[in-house]
Amino acid sequence: GVVFQDFRLLPDRNIYENIAFAQKVVEAPTKKIKSNVLKMLSMVNLLDKYKSYPNELSGGEQQR
Repeated sequence: GVVFQDFRLLPDRNIYENIAFAQKVVEAPTKKIKSNVLKMLSMVNLLDKYKSYPNELSGGEQQR
């Protein structure tokens, strides 16, 4: 597989907001966005870092 070196995270948004961004663009319901984001963060063991900004995460955490 291919591993990208640039993770395309928005530096001015925390991790929760980065994940929610695409869903907001397609106008997903707010409750669904919250549920999806929390589920995704849990799946990659980053739930405790949902308020962190990309520069506060390691490269491996950013990649997840």
